[in-house]
Amino acid sequence: MKQRSQLKFSIVTLTTYVIMMMVIEVLQLVANHWWEPIVSLSFNIVFYAVCAWILCAMAALAGRKWGRVIHAASHLAIGLYVFSTIFLVMKFHRHWDAFTLQFLHETNKEEAQSFLSAFLFDWHTLALLLGTAVFFFVEGWLQRRVAQLPLFPKSRWKKVALAGAVAMVGVNALFFSTDADRNYDLAAKLHTPVKRNALWNLWQSHLKYGEFKKEFERCADVQKQYREQPSCQEREADVVLIIGESFNKHFSNLYDGKYNTNPLLAKRLEEGEGPTGAEKGKLFVFNDVISSDNGTTQNFKYFLSMASVADKKKGISWCDQPLFPTILRHCGFNVVYFSNQFAPNDNLGQWDASMGFVNHPGIEPYIFDHRNNQKFAYDLELVNDFARQRQTLERPNRNFCIFHLFGQHTYCRDRYPEGFSRFKAEDVEKHYAMRPDSKETLNKAQREEVAAYLNATAYNDMVVDSIIRLFDHRNAIVIYLSDHGEEVHNFRRQYSRTDLATDVAEALPCQLDIPLLVYLTPRYRALHPDVCRRLAAATDRRFMSDDLPQMIFDILGVSSRNAVSSTTTTRRRATASCKTDDATTEATEILPLAAAKKPCPPPP
Repeated sequence: MKQRSQLKFSIVTLTTYVIMMMVIEVLQLVANHWWEPIVSLSFNIVFYAVCAWILCAMAALAGRKWGRVIHAASHLAIGLYVFSTIFLVMKFHRHWDAFTLQFLHETNKEEAQSFLSAFLFDWHTLALLLGTAVFFFVEGWLQRRVAQLPLFPKSRWKKVALAGAVAMVGVNALFFSTDADRNYDLAAKLHTPVKRNALWNLWQSHLKYGEFKKEFERCADVQKQYREQPSCQEREADVVLIIGESFNKHFSNLYDGKYNTNPLLAKRLEEGEGPTGAEKGKLFVFNDVISSDNGTTQNFKYFLSMASVADKKKGISWCDQPLFPTILRHCGFNVVYFSNQFAPNDNLGQWDASMGFVNHPGIEPYIFDHRNNQKFAYDLELVNDFARQRQTLERPNRNFCIFHLFGQHTYCRDRYPEGFSRFKAEDVEKHYAMRPDSKETLNKAQREEVAAYLNATAYNDMVVDSIIRLFDHRNAIVIYLSDHGEEVHNFRRQYSRTDLATDVAEALPCQLDIPLLVYLTPRYRALHPDVCRRLAAATDRRFMSDDLPQMIFDILGVSSRNAVSSTTTTRRRATASCKTDDATTEATEILPLAAAKKPCPPPP
């Protein structure tokens, strides 16, 4: 082995490693403030430079033969990671995360072949492969013409700089423990830029996938072992649950929004009011509703499960309780699930879904009687597909139909047909909707983004109204709520959701305030005047989305040992994301639980 002073490394190879990893950082760069790109890019350049130097050091210490093996393996691993990330961004607008890992681990040979034949050999992918080949050719050409540098610098200031950089990376290695929640909480608490590091996020994704897998298995065991025969007072009515996506209620004229984004639902609200609307359907708009999180996946888990967010403090996770569709099936309901974000037989759909657990082979058979097998470009097409099949999907009564929409998900211009543009940039107010006194204004590009969001909201209004019309002639109740909100330049110059643990409290209403609408068809309204009265008296009560199952069971009169979670209607509770009195304070059940809730006998 060469002496320490004789060890050298290729600056070209080191630069290659840094450039490749920084490509990922640029693709994942999200900036809410002008200084964030500077901090993020500076931190990651130093981070990857040290990591690259360590690889070069390992190769130099290993000798010529094994050094080449180390560099070859490093080039292959980093190259595949960079290539696959660019491919995912280019084709599916997503990065490597826990859900991507989940899809990769759970795919089969046939799905893999279909995916490769569909995407790998198109001109975009071939161009990417060609660009990668050219990049590595240029690296090889430069290596033969650029002299190597000493591995360990001789000058004092270079030694200090190297030691400082290595120490920085060493300190940030503390955020790479095997506990994903601990890593995230510590990084958020200390405001470290490591959260913007691709390797850290990949490590977190790996840990989260492991957690997801364990949770899915636990959830599957709970559904399989559920043997209770719960009772249900409702013997005829259909129930429709519509789950929206990224609905910021502050842009809706059903609430405090200044834009007419919900004209059809607003008309139903007006028609059902007063004595002249007694024979019409009745729409109830709930005014103080929040989501339990600003992410789809976490919300989905908790408003499908009988466990609440508050139960986490007691060591009870969402996966430790039966999912409410399982209980409803045991009550005799026919459960139909139509999702435009996740379709099990749609090879395209599985790559942009975040609720993969509903497709778990140990969960799906217990929670749904019927599912859709494809997704569509627009939500109305999903509704029309249901309408075409409903005779084979539904029973004469006691159907529980769940529609999961794409709603106002990011890339709003893709959420409605081109000819559906109701709003333009000129229609958007220049100042912030929730900060009218702000001196800052939105530029044209930002106003165009707001206009696209308004159009997606208006299109969502038509979709929800179309679903209502499918059931308006029946004895049915229709419930709509969004998974979470979305900040769309209505508090600050930002279009996204953020870390609830570190964001400013004033921003949270945009991300957590959600609409909750309950519609009673004319027939249901006539047959259930008590429910109508109770809903009317409850529209101003505080509510959080994780208690949705309790609300539904209360309306239906479901009596089950799991029908009431550890949080009762008379107890107020705070959520983990509580930060303001306006958006995330405390939540109680909307409807008071039935007075006579007899405990169910143990399962046979």
